[in-house]
Amino acid sequence: MKLEIIGKKMLYFGFIIFALTLFTTKSGLDSSVTLISIGFLFLWINNKKMYDFYGEKCLKQFNFLVILFLFLCSISLFFAIDKISATKRFVIIIGYFGLFYGILNIKEISFIKKIFNIIVLIAIFETLVSVLQFFFNFDILGRKIIPFPDRAMGTLGYPNDLGISL
Repeated sequence: MKLEIIGKKMLYFGFIIFALTLFTTKSGLDSSVTLISIGFLFLWINNKKMYDFYGEKCLKQFNFLVILFLFLCSISLFFAIDKISATKRFVIIIGYFGLFYGILNIKEISFIKKIFNIIVLIAIFETLVSVLQFFFNFDILGRKIIPFPDRAMGTLGYPNDLGISL
């Protein structure tokens, strides 16, 4: 029972951190995904039965495909030219599945709506930052130099770090 309470708290706290750090820091995102994934594992270890709103056969097939996909991804690490980058990407992929299974374990719809609303507000802000940079060469965050005039930098300071906008 204690493992379930710890797992639930980690899951909720992880999603709050995820929503609040989505556009500000990569370490916040990494920490939140880790908390969510570990929280999910604690819940899974505790009751072994999760997300009961789909059919059992559908879940078994989906879980089999997830395991197969992750297995093939792990094999591809051996053939990667840049093993460090490939390993980082593999860890990120595992984190996505942690987020997915984590959200399936949250039963309170009001909490999911709050997290969703925060993410929507962040997406609107990121889009505003991107549009101002791209069309007006103006950075709302006060940075003087935009090294890629044909691309928006995003709030994390690199063209690919646009959070969930564009």
